[in-house]
Amino acid sequence: MDTPYEVIIIGSGPAGLTSALYTSRAKLRTLILERENPGGELVDRDLIDNYPGYPDGILGPELGSNMVRQAKNYGAEIKLGKVEKIESQQDYKVVITASGNYLGKAVIIAGGAHPEKLGVPGEQEFIDRGVFYCATCDGYGFADKVVAVAGGGDSGMVEALFLTRIASKVIILERMPSCTANKTLMEKALSSTQLEIRCGVKIEAIRGSEAVEALDIYDLPTGQRSVLEVDGILVHVGIKPNTDYLGDGILLNDKGQIFVNENMETVIAGIFAVGDIRHNSPGQISTAVGDGATAALFLQRQLTK
Repeated sequence: MDTPYEVIIIGSGPAGLTSALYTSRAKLRTLILERENPGGELVDRDLIDNYPGYPDGILGPELGSNMVRQAKNYGAEIKLGKVEKIESQQDYKVVITASGNYLGKAVIIAGGAHPEKLGVPGEQEFIDRGVFYCATCDGYGFADKVVAVAGGGDSGMVEALFLTRIASKVIILERMPSCTANKTLMEKALSSTQLEIRCGVKIEAIRGSEAVEALDIYDLPTGQRSVLEVDGILVHVGIKPNTDYLGDGILLNDKGQIFVNENMETVIAGIFAVGDIRHNSPGQISTAVGDGATAALFLQRQLTK
C-alpha cells in the first residue's frame, strides 16, 4: 500500500477532475483512480456546445484533456484501477482496486453513471452519428430534422419536449402500453404540434449508411413490423450509476444514485459523492463541475482545521 493520500477521488470525469483541481491547489496530496480513460465520458463525446466559455463549442476529448492537464499541473496523481470496495480503517479509508489498495483520509466518489442502452443492432455503430443520449448536450445537431426518442417516462418526455424547440418533428417511442410520464408533462406533450407519441412499440434495429436513417420497429399489439425514417434517435430508457461496488453502508436511491447533503457528504463521514452518481443530479457537465468544487472546498476546510 502506498503512502497515505489526503484525498482519493474515484473517477476522472468533470466532477472528479474539478475536485482534484481544488484539492491539489490546496496542497492536499490527491490521487485520482480511473478505471478506463482519464477524462471520463468526455473522451467519447463529440462537440459540446452548452459548456460556459466556449461559444463555438468544444470537442469532448479536448475538454477532458484540458481538465486532466490542469489537475495534474497542480500535483494531482492519476492511476488506472477499477475500484472494488471502500473500507474504513481507523481515521482512514481504504480504496481497494484490482491492481492494489490505497489509503486516504477522505474519498470523493465521482464515478458517474452511464446511460442504459437499447441493446439493438446499429446502436453502438451509430453513436454520435445519429444515436445520442442527452438532448441538451447533443440535440442542437438535429435542427429541422426528424428525431425519435426511445422512452416515455418523465426524463424521456422532458428531453423530447426540449427537442421540439430544435427538431422539425419528435416521435416518442414507448415500449409500454402507455407513457409513464407525469400528467403535467403529458399535457405539454399532447399540446405540442411537433410531437408524436407511439406506445406499445419496440425498436428492433437502427439502420443507416454514414448516419442514422431509419428504425426497424415492431408494434406489440398488432404484431406488425415497419420502418420509421428518422435522422436521429435519443435513447433515454434510464441511467445506471456506477455504484455496484459500494457496500450497504452508503445509502442509494431507487435508481442506484448516492444520497448526499448540501456539501456532497454521504452518510459515512469522510466519503463524498459528486456528479451524475449523486442523488438528484441534473446530469450536466456544468453541474458536475459545481459538485466537485463544493465537495473539495468543504473537504479542504475539514482537513486543514
